[in-house]
Amino acid sequence: MALWRSLVLAALIAAPSVAFADPPDPTTSTGEGAAPTDEEKRQFGEAKAAYDAQKFDEAAPKFQMIATETHSPNARLYLARCFVELKRLPEAYDMMKSVATDPNADPKYAKTKDTAAQELAPLESRVGHLQVTIAPELKNATVTVNGKAVSSDKLSSVTVDVGNVVVDVASAGAAPQEQQVSVGGGESKSLAFSAVPTVVAPPPSKGIGVIRAAGIGVGGLGIVSLAIGIGTGVAANGKFSSVQSACNNTRCTDPKYASDIDAGKSLEKAADATFVIGGLLVAASIPMIIFGGPKHARTDAASASLIVSPTLGGAFVGAAGTF
Repeated sequence: MALWRSLVLAALIAAPSVAFADPPDPTTSTGEGAAPTDEEKRQFGEAKAAYDAQKFDEAAPKFQMIATETHSPNARLYLARCFVELKRLPEAYDMMKSVATDPNADPKYAKTKDTAAQELAPLESRVGHLQVTIAPELKNATVTVNGKAVSSDKLSSVTVDVGNVVVDVASAGAAPQEQQVSVGGGESKSLAFSAVPTVVAPPPSKGIGVIRAAGIGVGGLGIVSLAIGIGTGVAANGKFSSVQSACNNTRCTDPKYASDIDAGKSLEKAADATFVIGGLLVAASIPMIIFGGPKHARTDAASASLIVSPTLGGAFVGAAGTF
């Protein structure tokens, strides 16, 4: 007995929406007012046959066409039922509600409206509702809810699927906006979008920047130091050459050349020191020049950069010799 009850319950749950009470025979009046034509009867018959065969994806567009052309409450009711079976619950809710609350429906469709009201009730807990408010400054704003465009006259009550809802607003002269909200079954949430001006990048600042100017100064000092180092090195080499010549190109130990030797050593040390200092100053100035421009100034990737790389020996210019 318990097994029999379980099987019956399962069958009722699995049954399509056709199990609900049917409205009056739509083939006798598919539209409002005038009697249906033979073509309207044929179209409704084909749509109903597809529905009865549970081919809801085939029946839905047929009922949609009839509803658009005739505004038939029966066609809209069956279209809503198709949406339920196709899991398009927000569309099913809106369509079912339009039938149940239609103030212009002919009195002969009273049973159709009652049937729609009965089938609307269980849908209440399966969808959510969203109220979207747009600031007047956002003229001709385009609003999409979960990727679907919503007209401005529908924003006061947008039926949505249960879960996370994403609302995007785009308007000329304003930055695009997006908000997200979680909506539960039977819940109503509100979102407001205020005017946000378009983000405009500030114009480039004039001038070269304090840090870049300092870098140019440091680099200038470095170049001067390098020049002094080169000059001092040349002088040291001159002293070395004169002493070598006086001593017949041998190591000179004659005391009378001691002062020249000391002077040469001093020049050599000075050349090395000034050249090293100059190289360090130039090296330090490079990042200051490259990155020290105005805050909003653009950096041209193709701009030239100064690279000075002094080394000891090789490219190093200084005094050479032994005193």
